[in-house]
Amino acid sequence: MCSLQELRGKVVQDGGAKALLPLTSQGTEKGKRQASQALARIGITINPEVAFPGQRNFEVIRPLLNLLHQDCSALENFEALMALTNLAAMNESTRKRILTDQGLSKIEYYLMEDHVYLNRAAAQCICNMVTSDEVVGLYEKENDRVKFLALLCQEEDEDTAKASAGALAMLTTVSKKCCEKIFEANAWLDILHTLIANPSAEVQHRGMVIILNMIKSGEQVAQRIFETDIMELIMGLSKLPDDSRSKARELAVHCLKAAEKYNIIEKNDDDENRFEEISS
Repeated sequence: MCSLQELRGKVVQDGGAKALLPLTSQGTEKGKRQASQALARIGITINPEVAFPGQRNFEVIRPLLNLLHQDCSALENFEALMALTNLAAMNESTRKRILTDQGLSKIEYYLMEDHVYLNRAAAQCICNMVTSDEVVGLYEKENDRVKFLALLCQEEDEDTAKASAGALAMLTTVSKKCCEKIFEANAWLDILHTLIANPSAEVQHRGMVIILNMIKSGEQVAQRIFETDIMELIMGLSKLPDDSRSKARELAVHCLKAAEKYNIIEKNDDDENRFEEISS
């Protein structure tokens, strides 16, 4: 029944979600997977606060994580990731339970799969997970998590790039360490180029949040950015007469103002809206 989207609400209404939970740990392997997949499909379509009220939203996490396994089909992986994305958006307690059940590494595995839908779903799930302070702490540690997210911002799939840039925007908003770790990617300059000049207004907007956060995180970081051609690109964006890019344009102006405070650049006396680099 849960394979039919229009029937999932009826299943929840009749207590089907509650009945499915014990079936995820009893019986044959095939039966457990089918029960878990049914819960995933419910979690995709129905608000998890309605589908899995109270303690049930904790209980459904492990069956969903069990679908993040190489023995499961790509469809099972995808549906589990989508349901976990919705659960991760609920509250901090649910995100902590996903962490406790070793969910973060299982989700991150699918960022590296050669499958655009799995990449996208995993990135969207991570975007919700990084709102947790505990997850931010994990990204600040000595690992390649921040670097890999930065690389994903260059993905051709817009939704994957948008989710990755969104996650990185949130991380850099709250963590100076994460701002600095972006430089660990050898292609960090290419990544910033891609974000500033992105054909997607939404990816560009998130990218400019990242760059502004980096500039505001400290003078050394700002100096390293403005030693490149990034300043020319930001100056160009700050004057872009395109209303669809107004959010990015406003952030570009803030980037230049932040750099001005460090005395890296100054306003041109002939034009208050233009900036020039101070010669060293």
